[in-house]
Amino acid sequence: MKRFISVILVFVLILTFVSACSKTEDKKEVSKEEKKEEAKKHEPKKKEDKDIYNVLFNEVKEAKFSVDSFKMKSTFVTKVNAKESKQTFEADIIFDERQVARAHAISKGSTSSIVKNNFIETVMTTKNDKKYTYTRTQKDGKWNSQKSAWFRINPDYFKIINTILSNKDSFDIKEEGDEYKLVFNQSKDESVSLFNLFQGEFMLSVSGVTPDQLKSSLELTFDKETAFLKTLLLEFSYKDDRVFLSIRSNINYSNFNSIKAEEIDKHLKK
Repeated sequence: MKRFISVILVFVLILTFVSACSKTEDKKEVSKEEKKEEAKKHEPKKKEDKDIYNVLFNEVKEAKFSVDSFKMKSTFVTKVNAKESKQTFEADIIFDERQVARAHAISKGSTSSIVKNNFIETVMTTKNDKKYTYTRTQKDGKWNSQKSAWFRINPDYFKIINTILSNKDSFDIKEEGDEYKLVFNQSKDESVSLFNLFQGEFMLSVSGVTPDQLKSSLELTFDKETAFLKTLLLEFSYKDDRVFLSIRSNINYSNFNSIKAEEIDKHLKK
């Protein structure tokens, strides 16, 4: 018999009012007035938060058009009871009109049915106006090459940004130093499914349970100055008396607009 677990997330907002003690006989009335005055103090902050919210997403929307390159590091970990599978991925990527133009990537995994020795290195480059993909499965091994119609690396940064922008009302935002932190808040729109939103880009799949049975979370950080996405943490989990399942994807983006073509191509000489 299938077992369905319903997870209810309750978000509680506690407003703490700090008021001075009064020695007057109408203490109760003063207390009420103080609470009213304190409550009013929160109104400008709410407006300010709303302004930050609108400004941030407008800047994020504009910033994606100025991304020419970046360094990407990701870790993808899945656990089913005691069995764990881990894949790490590092890449330097150059774009042309938000399409991958050049890239160097190294993928390593603790379990893999695709890559021998759990290692694959890839260079995507252009020669004489033709696209080529070079791969090898040993660090100092021989390169294998093939012509490519186009290049693609999952997850696609720009599609992630578009997904975030399309669901911006589902996030809570707060400032932390030189960053904005966004946390997905399911209670803002129960119809939004993180699994469905990111299934394609992260190539997610589960068996034995349905996506709506998964507990999910998403945290993002954006740089205040550039509005570039810096980190993404996407998690899913499920637990009953027989099974524990977790999926965790952690991505870091850095070195925006500083990767050069020669830095990519030099790997083919090694």
